[in-house]
Amino acid sequence: MPKALYRTGALLALALLAGCAGIAPVVTHQDLDVDFYRTSILNAATVDGTLPATVVGAPVAGAGAADALAPLRLPATINAHRLVPGKDEGVRLVILYHPKAAAAGDRACAPADSLAPLVTAPAAGAAFTAQVVLCQGRRRVSTALVTGPAIAGLADPAYADTLMAALVTILPSLPIRGFTIIN
Repeated sequence: MPKALYRTGALLALALLAGCAGIAPVVTHQDLDVDFYRTSILNAATVDGTLPATVVGAPVAGAGAADALAPLRLPATINAHRLVPGKDEGVRLVILYHPKAAAAGDRACAPADSLAPLVTAPAAGAAFTAQVVLCQGRRRVSTALVTGPAIAGLADPAYADTLMAALVTILPSLPIRGFTIIN
């Protein structure tokens, strides 16, 4: 009987490993300006339950900004429950889909039309990549570049999971790196 138990355990372990064989989202670039990041400022800007977002490029061919934002959720530490297309001003997220390279410094907080040359069209079967930036006006407060598996469409869980990895990175709960920041 114990031999059958070991065999069942081994098969269960293999099944679990096979289920985990998908590519997990990986944040390859991260920057947080601890002098300017304040959850209180972010939460004050989202009292209506929404966080404005500027969308540059498209996650999949033909997706508009509202469609691209609809499946996304924000970390529980943020007052906002959903992202909505917004203007190029104030506290907002900027999402660059399929960037050629990470937009450095405050460049990602520039008007959306000036950012269009930084992104490429989505390629079928290619890994999904996005840069997500928290901006306060024209200042970059926090940014992350994330890569995940190729996505089949906006309803693919890999799409929201990949962007959630970036959102959790750029919108951390406090304390940050062992420091307590008083908001």
